[in-house]
Amino acid sequence: MRSYVLSILEPDKVDLSAWIAPVFPDPEKVEAEMRRVVLPYVRWEPEEEAQTGDLAVCRMESDVPRFQKNRIKLLIGSGMFHSGLEQAVIGMTPGSRRNVALPEGEVLVTLLELSRQQIPEPDDEMICKLGLDGIFTVEAYRSYLSEKLRRDMAEELLPEPLSRLIRVVIGGSEFVLRKEDWESVVHMRIERSRILFRQEGIDMEQAKPEDFRGRIPVQSFHELLAMEQSKAWQNLCLHLLGRHWAEIDGFMPERKQYEEDIKSYCKTWHASEENAREANTWEAFVFSEYVDHAVSRMKKNVMDQLLRED
Repeated sequence: MRSYVLSILEPDKVDLSAWIAPVFPDPEKVEAEMRRVVLPYVRWEPEEEAQTGDLAVCRMESDVPRFQKNRIKLLIGSGMFHSGLEQAVIGMTPGSRRNVALPEGEVLVTLLELSRQQIPEPDDEMICKLGLDGIFTVEAYRSYLSEKLRRDMAEELLPEPLSRLIRVVIGGSEFVLRKEDWESVVHMRIERSRILFRQEGIDMEQAKPEDFRGRIPVQSFHELLAMEQSKAWQNLCLHLLGRHWAEIDGFMPERKQYEEDIKSYCKTWHASEENAREANTWEAFVFSEYVDHAVSRMKKNVMDQLLRED
């Protein structure tokens, strides 16, 4: 490859404040996750007087068939069976009876059993049983959840500012780009698609819109060619940036990872090893690894901005 980098606008020199703001999790979501910890410890215990949220076991007698029940469980206030009957049970005690007049007809309700959900507060013992490295207390787990939710939110917000940063870094850097290298990138991508189509018995140049559907977001070979030509300059720049940063970071594409990817491809797509290697060459793997390294560098910069605490 004869293309090379002359100068680089480092990602950490780009002010992202106009595009993004720090993210902070909703405290209610943190507490909702905290409540999940106690779910295995929730118990139903007998109660004396029914109220909303209690679990009532009743016998119902009525001329209305749907209300004739020897034994039915009602979660009072849920509306899952009949909201009117659930409300009528409120205030009853086990063994008591009550006539309830409904628009559908009268129902004689006998409260057989009554229990109430007992939800304990999370404690350090519960947290320890989660088996999280270094997390042994309620407060430590709350902090862990808060940080996890922050990272999840940042990941959701990441694509747009990352795309902008990539454009700014490439636009602010200087490259010597050779046409033959651009053509090589286009050829590499097109050839991979051609091989995948051929392995399925399809001539890509003659493929119909339905042949592309579910594979590539185009409807013809000419659209695919135009798409790859458009993307090739950016990918070539990212490759060159990735190679430069790889020297600084001590990164290098590894044959071991390539072999693992081939095995994964065979398993996922039920492909032979021969077909997997034909579609996923070592040269294409190396090119993509450097592109990914450049993107990862810039992704870290965006994530750091999203997760800053000022």
